[in-house]
Amino acid sequence: MSGGEDILPPAFRHSLISTASTNIGDGMLLVCWAWTASLLTRDAVLVAAVPFTVRVGWLGFAVLAGVIADRFNRKRLIMITDIARFLLLAAFCGLVYLNVPFGTATESGVSSLPVYATLVSAALVAGILEVVRDNAMQTILPSIVRSGSLERANGRNWAVELVCNSLVGAMLGGALLIWAPWMPFGAAALLYGLGAAAFLRVSGSFALDRRPSTWWQDIREATGFLLSHNVLLKLAAVAGAWNLFFMMSLTALILHVQENLGGSSFDYGSVLAVGALGGAFGGWFGNGIVAGLGPGRTARYALLFSAPSFFCMAMAPGTWSLAFVCFLFNFSGLVWNTVSVSFRQRALPDEMRGRVNSLYRLVAWALMPVGIIGCGLIVRAFEDSLGRGVAIALPFHVSAVGVLLVSVVTWSALEQGLGPRPRS
Repeated sequence: MSGGEDILPPAFRHSLISTASTNIGDGMLLVCWAWTASLLTRDAVLVAAVPFTVRVGWLGFAVLAGVIADRFNRKRLIMITDIARFLLLAAFCGLVYLNVPFGTATESGVSSLPVYATLVSAALVAGILEVVRDNAMQTILPSIVRSGSLERANGRNWAVELVCNSLVGAMLGGALLIWAPWMPFGAAALLYGLGAAAFLRVSGSFALDRRPSTWWQDIREATGFLLSHNVLLKLAAVAGAWNLFFMMSLTALILHVQENLGGSSFDYGSVLAVGALGGAFGGWFGNGIVAGLGPGRTARYALLFSAPSFFCMAMAPGTWSLAFVCFLFNFSGLVWNTVSVSFRQRALPDEMRGRVNSLYRLVAWALMPVGIIGCGLIVRAFEDSLGRGVAIALPFHVSAVGVLLVSVVTWSALEQGLGPRPRS
């Protein structure tokens, strides 16, 4: 066997094809959930409720998904979730097709209650299925490639996920929405089906021995480990606070592009896509930045950079300037991830990686729904007194101040916990 075949065996390549296909579908839905809601209502809270429901699904099922990933055949889990998402999105696509046009979006309430209610329900189920698949994928890779090839394989997975999810998927979803509201949901269903077919060809032994313990004992063991690890717990708390403000701004971004900048769904998808490109650059150059500054300083500066980024999102005069800000913002975000994820991978024992990862993500995601619904409440509370345009931009300013405060509070703790700049 040649060296190249050893590093990238056929099973990994099939896994990568599956990852690419399903992440294009995920990226399309990232655009379509909230945008479709905005076609049914102009009420900011009702628009925000749809991505809120997706995050609630992630949040509510995160711990159980970690236990499932540590107990059951991970290949079967991945295929089952992809097939279930294929069926879910195909059914919802048919419902939207039968109900278009929706009618004029109302300022309060919705123009089609059956479509809106089904949209929220489908978003909830899709969020649950996604978190189960993600946890299974995070733990199956060591069974596909050799231990010495994990860094390279993880790097390629990360790059494919980012480009396909936030670049290709976002732009394709925005473009298909221009043609018809049902088209991106049908396309996403097909992509999930292709993902399941590709993963069927992944060979290997993925059957896990049953642990001599209950699910509750598994959760308690992982919880005890996370609570006893001071640095991991602090990183999770910082991630949770940052995610609150990120989701607040991401939700505001939809109405900001539509109403303040006069953009289309394609413009919105393009902003997300350019931001994803910045994240890809951040992932590519992140290791060099960490090597130069050290993990502690890198994490501090990357976190702090989010504050002016949120402010500039509100002040950008057009969609392309907004896209440039999102490019820089996502660059710093992926550099932060380079530090935090690498630290977590070194700190976690193999036998409980799925469970502790899921608990960490639970802490990090806990405030995401608060940020989403908080955006809608802020806009509703101030649109009469400040005007609709200013109210839509206000969540960006709140996020900038919030991240600045988080940076100040954690400035010393990040340096001490993650380590100083390495000596030359």
